[in-house]
Amino acid sequence: MKFDTSDETPSIIDLVELYASLSENAEDASEHFCPQDSYKNGGNFIYIQALKDNKFVAVLRAWFDKTSKRGIVYEVAVRPEYQEKGAGHFLVEKLQTEFGPKLGVTSWAGYPYRAAQRLDRDLNIIRTIYGISLSLAFGNILNAFRTRRHGLGWELDILYILLAFAVATVGYRFYFTAGIVRRFFLKRVLQLEVPRGKQLLLVHLPILFIHAILFFVLCDLFGKLVEKGSNGELAWVAGLFSLMLFVNSFWLIWITLHTDPRNSGEDSWVAERKWSVNNLCCGFISAVFAVIVSCGGFQGEKLPILLITVIVAGNSAVDFRLTSRAYLLGDALSGA
Repeated sequence: MKFDTSDETPSIIDLVELYASLSENAEDASEHFCPQDSYKNGGNFIYIQALKDNKFVAVLRAWFDKTSKRGIVYEVAVRPEYQEKGAGHFLVEKLQTEFGPKLGVTSWAGYPYRAAQRLDRDLNIIRTIYGISLSLAFGNILNAFRTRRHGLGWELDILYILLAFAVATVGYRFYFTAGIVRRFFLKRVLQLEVPRGKQLLLVHLPILFIHAILFFVLCDLFGKLVEKGSNGELAWVAGLFSLMLFVNSFWLIWITLHTDPRNSGEDSWVAERKWSVNNLCCGFISAVFAVIVSCGGFQGEKLPILLITVIVAGNSAVDFRLTSRAYLLGDALSGA
């Protein structure tokens, strides 16, 4: 779809109608879009409109510094009926190729804070669902110890407690996977790449929901393992844990492949790549372990329980080492 452009300051009535169509607050429009702040009047702001048949359909608001020749795009707002039709890309391209050179600005960056507010509202849904899954799953673990087999011996009791703790760390880790989606979308905003709402709805949220389901089933299988013994149940626990890691690692690979390396600056996705490698390796080891257990490769119960505990705990330990840097970067991107 083709659009026309204008660098005049939009009228307040046009802005109010635009924000109203987006169900957003328009009370500060008169402060954010001031004609006296426009570069035409000696200011440091530029406002670019996208017009379709002389109808105001989108606007870009940006600030620039003449000394450093850098600028920040504060927002790109598009009417709902024109979203995903190229209006946002049109405005960003006009800024970079036409108005930027005219103003002497060579570098533009996005401002993720506004997008972060809307994104957090969407991700809170999946966090709530996962929180419910965690509560129910941990309840299964506690009930398993209440109804466990008698006469296990203190060695097996300790091994099962350690395995329960290791499984709990898996749930704790996957609770924060929504933060990876947050970083991915805010990074795209920072790089002036328009995030796609359909991608969040059709790709990321279903995968996060699958994480919650798999973890709940994993804890349910752990409960059966404690109640019934390792014959068959341990192979299912190891196999499902392997499946969780494979789903997560392939999702992380997808995210890193869909990030433009030309605009990423320093390699801020190194944590995600290491997570994916860690999960792929541990997932493969766990899958092999599940096959060996299902084929009767171990005698007794203590050694296989110890081995799966080491696999799960080792995977979590490596993951936790990589987490702090990634989330510090995520906070920086959101302006928190």
